[in-house]
Amino acid sequence: MLLSILTLVAVGCAAPLPSSAAPSPPSADAGGRGAVSSVSPGGPQVSPGAKNEAASTAVGDRLIIKTGTLTLIVKSVQEGIGTVTNIATGAGGYVLSSNARYEAEKLVATVSIKVPVTGFESCLEKMRQMAVEVRSENTGGQDVTEEYADLEAQVRNLQATEKQLLNLLDRAQTVEDTLKVYDQLTNIRGQIERINGRMSYLQKSAAMSTITATLRPVEEKPVVKTGKEAWAPLDTLRDAGRTFLSLLQVLGDLSIWLVVFSPFVLVPAFFLWLLWRWTHRRGKGVK
Repeated sequence: MLLSILTLVAVGCAAPLPSSAAPSPPSADAGGRGAVSSVSPGGPQVSPGAKNEAASTAVGDRLIIKTGTLTLIVKSVQEGIGTVTNIATGAGGYVLSSNARYEAEKLVATVSIKVPVTGFESCLEKMRQMAVEVRSENTGGQDVTEEYADLEAQVRNLQATEKQLLNLLDRAQTVEDTLKVYDQLTNIRGQIERINGRMSYLQKSAAMSTITATLRPVEEKPVVKTGKEAWAPLDTLRDAGRTFLSLLQVLGDLSIWLVVFSPFVLVPAFFLWLLWRWTHRRGKGVK
C-alpha cells in the first residue's frame, strides 16, 4: 500500500502545497478502520466550476494579453480625463487608475483603463479623435497560449493522480494508511486550485485589455506683434522700471556685502600701508 502511494505521488504531483480549506481527516471506527465511505464523496475533488473554467478556452485559440500606451495633446486635461472615463465605461470596461500632477505649472494626467479585447481598437481610435495631437502611440501583446496549455496538462495529470488516490483511500485497511492517503489528496487539491487560479487569471487578462493614456495640455505659442502693435511705449516703460528696480536691488545687496566684509579687507590693507611707509622712510634715512 505505501509503495503504491509513493509511486503515485512521484508521478502525478510536484512539490506539495498545503491547502487551508482542506476538510478534516476521517475518524476511525471501533474496528480500527478509517471511515473511508464518507470521505470519498466529499473528499478533495476538483469543483465543476473550476473544471468548466479551465476547459472553456480551447488551446487552439490564441490567448493574447493586449496593451496600449498613448501620449495625447488635449485642449483641457480635466475634460480629457472625463472623456477617457466615458470611453472605458461605454465599451464595458472601467478605470484602473488615474493620476494627475503639475509639471512646469501645467496639469498632466495619466489614466489607465481596462476594456474588453473586442473593443480595444475602437477605444484607441476614440482616444485619437479626442486629442489635438497624438504625440506617441505604442501597442503590444503577450502570447500566453503555451503557458495555458501547459497548465491544462498539469491539471489533467493531477486529476488522474487524485482519482487513483481516491481509489486507494477506499481500499485503506488502517487509520494510518487512510491518513497518509488523505494527506496526499489534500496536497493534490491545493496544487489543482493554484493552477486553476493561474489559468483563470490568464483568461481574464486576455479578455480585458489595458490602455494607458498620458494627457498633456496644448502649448501656448507666444504672440508676435507686427506693424503698429510692434511698438508699445507703456510696455517698454514698465520693463525699464522693472530693470531699474532690479539694478537698485543688486547695488543695495552689493553695498551690504561690502560693509559686512570690509573689516577683513581694511585691516590687512592698513597694516600693509604701515609696513610700506616704514620701509619707505627707512630707505630714505639710509641714503
